[in-house]
Amino acid sequence: MTINIKNILINVDSTFDIVFNRLKQFEISDVSTDNKIIINDNLIDISVLDYKLKIKEKINTTDIYPILNNLIAYLINDENNLYIHSVVISKNNKGILVLGDFKVGKSALAIEAQNYGYEVNSADQTWIKTNEMVLGSSFNKDKNGISFLDKKNVNKKVKLERIIILKGISTNGELSIQKIENRDYYVKNIFRYSNWHYDMPLLTKYIKLKDTGEKILKFINKLNIEAYFICGDERKIMEAICDRKEGIKQD
Repeated sequence: MTINIKNILINVDSTFDIVFNRLKQFEISDVSTDNKIIINDNLIDISVLDYKLKIKEKINTTDIYPILNNLIAYLINDENNLYIHSVVISKNNKGILVLGDFKVGKSALAIEAQNYGYEVNSADQTWIKTNEMVLGSSFNKDKNGISFLDKKNVNKKVKLERIIILKGISTNGELSIQKIENRDYYVKNIFRYSNWHYDMPLLTKYIKLKDTGEKILKFINKLNIEAYFICGDERKIMEAICDRKEGIKQD
């Protein structure tokens, strides 16, 4: 298949379903191109503009995900665009960008949010522009395996009004909400969810992926969306989001 990322066409060929599932987030085209992604059992061969990566040996499947996201981020990231590990939930096109480490509970919170009238617009990686979601990811890996979001929600333009950084979800856990007031702390904590794809070691072969840190910092330094650290169980967090007293209420 051929995909379109930021008006850059890329031909994709792979023996791994995860490659096609991951890239279905993007528009599919039938136009031919010299840009390519080839990922097979014993080969990774990526040549997209000036992004070049070639590994000829047995491929560790856990490396496919960060490599693909590193390429996507390299193409998208600039001072006005950011590709970030996140979930987006929204109501009436007003969105919350949910950040957090892998397995911390972002998907669990998204599932609970639907009980409060929210829809899920991004399950894993989100392309945002200033304070708006441009494109969400439909590909979701959770405890039940792989699931996919509704395409109409993924392609919706959502205005982001809050950022919450999950520090942990636990059943019957005490609710804790802390607004991030320090600007340096704000930038550093959002940055870490945008740079993981080039910071993560590959098990197939040690190789340095593309660093877009400077572009990430330029983007985050222009962000002006309130951010909060939150922990607790899913129900208490959603009740806080829906309760004006907690300060993170959305109308």
